[in-house]
Amino acid sequence: MRKKTLIKLVYAAAAFFMFASNRIYAIYPRDFGKTADGFYYEITKDGTETIITGYSGDKTGINIPETIEGKTVTSIGSQAFVWRSEITSVNIPSTVDSIGLSAFAKCLSLEKINIPDEVDIISENTFHDCEKLTEIILPKYLSEIKRNAFENCISLAHIEFPDSLKIIGNSAFENCISLTHIELPDDLKTIGNSAFENCKSLKAISVPAVFSVGDHSFKGCHSLEKVEIAEGVELIDEYAFAECLNLTEIIIPASVEKIAENAFIACPGTMVIKGYPDSFAEGFAKAKGIRFEISEPAAEYIEKTSMGQRQMIVMIISLWLPALAVASALIVIVAKRQKKEKNG
Repeated sequence: MRKKTLIKLVYAAAAFFMFASNRIYAIYPRDFGKTADGFYYEITKDGTETIITGYSGDKTGINIPETIEGKTVTSIGSQAFVWRSEITSVNIPSTVDSIGLSAFAKCLSLEKINIPDEVDIISENTFHDCEKLTEIILPKYLSEIKRNAFENCISLAHIEFPDSLKIIGNSAFENCISLTHIELPDDLKTIGNSAFENCKSLKAISVPAVFSVGDHSFKGCHSLEKVEIAEGVELIDEYAFAECLNLTEIIIPASVEKIAENAFIACPGTMVIKGYPDSFAEGFAKAKGIRFEISEPAAEYIEKTSMGQRQMIVMIISLWLPALAVASALIVIVAKRQKKEKNG
């Protein structure tokens, strides 16, 4: 817990200095050029592309241009719109394939924004503290959401993850208190520490076959009632589901080899761990005094195994019965012949 608190303090200090300096940066961005409608920009070294570096206009709805000086706009630079609290909507052209860190952080009134499918990474703090953002459509080919990308987006109620997503970074959705439902893609590889911490409205979650459920990943998800963890997960880390006050059921696969002692601290006493008999989950549940039940996947596996064993016995019997009958007949014939010879 001390480690977690220290990390948060470091992040908070870094964020303070970053935003303080970026507030100045937002007022005085890199002035390599400025359009008539207030977009600051710079041309890439090879002279073929344009990067949006800032904005001094007064519009609340922004349409980022596709070209400037005849050169394609391909990137939104770091902190380009940071602290622009009057902006309510942003339209980004399909030519953009890169959005820098903290590009829209502290846009406190931002409600609507599109992200082109060409963007494959959402950088650190991109939408940090966008308190009025309610919904966002993620790019079709997105592979990574970096740390703190949507942290404190307290109005974000709905988000759909593309199948291409592989990494959700630390605290990516921390304190998204309005988020009620998410479906994590099957091919997801990493759920970072505190990724969904304090998502107080989240009701259910299915965790795909990531290596581990990171520490504090779902801590403080007060409305969370059911969790299903896929086969392949090996570790449930520190405070992963701590303070999930309404958690009644968690399904843990046989692949889990370690569960942190405090993984379920402050969860209700009525919580049930479901899993495979003689698994690590069962041993953990018994050691912690948590009720344990055989999960549906485990019951199906046992039933299939038992059925397979029964079928094997039937097959063996069906193969051996004719042989036994022949052997019995031969024994009878031999016995009769020996008796006849003895009497003759």
